[in-house]
Amino acid sequence: MTDSSNTRVITGSILALALSVFAGVGCETTGVTGSLNIKDLDDKLVALYQEKLAATGDARADANRKLADVAKLAAGQGDAATANPSSAASFYRIAATAAWAAGPPQNTNVPDLSDKGAGACARLPNGDASQPRDCLVLKMAPNLALLDEKAEDVRKLRDAAATIPSNSFDAATSLSEDVSTQIRKVVDARTAAGPQSESFDQYLHTNLNGQFCMLQGMLGRFALSSPPEPLLERVRAAVRDGRAALTTARMSTTCN
Repeated sequence: MTDSSNTRVITGSILALALSVFAGVGCETTGVTGSLNIKDLDDKLVALYQEKLAATGDARADANRKLADVAKLAAGQGDAATANPSSAASFYRIAATAAWAAGPPQNTNVPDLSDKGAGACARLPNGDASQPRDCLVLKMAPNLALLDEKAEDVRKLRDAAATIPSNSFDAATSLSEDVSTQIRKVVDARTAAGPQSESFDQYLHTNLNGQFCMLQGMLGRFALSSPPEPLLERVRAAVRDGRAALTTARMSTTCN
């Protein structure tokens, strides 16, 4: 399997695992608003993402459009459920995850959906503790969505040629720092959240290890490209910072 195939498999597996972990993690009541309830939307989200993974070309673009529609529908139902923060938090979690899964440009809505969901979580009787995974997903979704987007940028830059061209040195440096920063933000949010399920942590460990390994792989190609020493040191520092964040959180930095 090629490096580019590895990256697509890692990224797809990350979100597929996310959906299997996050689906149905909200309230047990359905909180029906309109024709679809929380379970209906969760099921639709999972099915559409599986469709996207199996698709290419126009079919993949169509799956992204359908995911964007789910995001809009779930967001609308979250807006309509403001009197029931438990349902609202679940709807916004679905909306944020669907927008993330749809990719650009729909994923630019993830921060706003995350904020709305966090507001719903704040109105729960015990705050985030009432629906810990829903509320944690909402907090992490912007960073996780950005990590997926940056992973695609890493793949394109890393796999364009055996070495990175000089006109991309600055982009590679900034990208490495962006990825490292997002890894640390996710680790910090997870640490602050307290105990979660084993499946949730397995998802995060898989996600962050995959992103770190892609960053480390890009460093190897960058170093072979004879960049200016200050830029090379910045990329090395980004990899060190990402490794330190994961090591502190007892997450793997081993790459195959």
